[in-house]
Amino acid sequence: MELLSVIRRWHCRDHLPIREIERRTGLSRNTIRKYLRAQSIEPRFQVPERPGRLAPFADRLRGWLVLEAARSRRNRRTARRLHEDLVALGHDGSYGAAWTAGNGCSISNWPGASPRSMQAEHPHLMVPGRPFDGFVEQTRRVSPTCLIRFEGNRYSVPASFTNRPVSLRVYPDRLRIIAEGQVLCVHDRIITRSHGVPGRTVYDWRHYLAVIQRKPGALRNGAPFAELPAAFRTLQDQLLRRPGGDREMAEILALVLQHDEQAVLCAVELALEDGVATRTHVLNTLHRLIDARRTVVPRLDAAPQALALEHEKTASRTGQITDRLLRLYLVILDEPGYLPFNASAGALLFHLPSRLYGRTSVIITTNLSFSEWGDVFGDPKMTTALLDRLTHHCHILETGNDSYRFRASTAASKNRKDRSPS
Repeated sequence: MELLSVIRRWHCRDHLPIREIERRTGLSRNTIRKYLRAQSIEPRFQVPERPGRLAPFADRLRGWLVLEAARSRRNRRTARRLHEDLVALGHDGSYGAAWTAGNGCSISNWPGASPRSMQAEHPHLMVPGRPFDGFVEQTRRVSPTCLIRFEGNRYSVPASFTNRPVSLRVYPDRLRIIAEGQVLCVHDRIITRSHGVPGRTVYDWRHYLAVIQRKPGALRNGAPFAELPAAFRTLQDQLLRRPGGDREMAEILALVLQHDEQAVLCAVELALEDGVATRTHVLNTLHRLIDARRTVVPRLDAAPQALALEHEKTASRTGQITDRLLRLYLVILDEPGYLPFNASAGALLFHLPSRLYGRTSVIITTNLSFSEWGDVFGDPKMTTALLDRLTHHCHILETGNDSYRFRASTAASKNRKDRSPS
């Protein structure tokens, strides 16, 4: 204790009288003399022993409790009966001490209880149930901005519960919002609070996805969307530069409501790496990530497939082949135009890539230039519309005019001639 060391220093080293020390510290002279005589570092108050009224009967009561613990619950004496027996022996104390001793019929809390008795008692104790869910429940009404207020701070709630009452369960470290028998969301509780600083607002951008479906423009300056993941922010910056980008971004964010958020985020990152920041590309990438099934990629020969489409129309089953192809990830159309087909079959074949546009990836292999496609389909306007769809977001790979098979056969023939003896 610092005061005790100061008093000793003044008296022993500075030789100040006790009266001067009394004036400086405000303590009485008797207290100062007691501190100087004491050899302890810190003065302690000596608590005198004050035996209670139950102390003379402690051994007798301890024996009763041992006997009562061995009996069945029905045959045990109640706390009031124990108090009456103690009064008969001369005890003049209150009923509370006897009730405390007899209520549990246990000797572990009484003087003389040993660890062995506690270990012997442990197997007979009741097994605790599930952890106690301690919370304080309150009713709050969600504001038109999808927020509830608690302790000066505001927390977001899913937009579908706007202007509706919800149950707020307050835990020491978190807030749990419940409605209609289900947990809507969980927020970390903000404990620190200052009267001079305004309260904080905790947003979760997932709670406002239903709002941006009706008002996509809220993505540009909406406070809840200021903390989007980095990939979503990069995609948003690219999409909002072109007309209709806010609507497209809202549709991409809405995928989180139907699919795993990490899968959608991975699909967006892959689309950004490919340099194709569009909703269609993100959807195709997402479907490839989610569906782990290995799908056989069909290879369609243009002329036979055109005949199959024509037979489908004749049999009044138009659209069945196209609907089946729409469920695939990739369709390969091999060599359109190497066999002639009529104008009706060309129109049906034009309808197939038009339906697949923006929904399924398509690979087309051909030896014809774009200027020769008009002769294949027979209608220049229809060919122009088809090329407009196919060349949008496409990659064109030119391999040259030399045939790979012809080069391989020529090289094999030359090798045979070189190995043959002259």
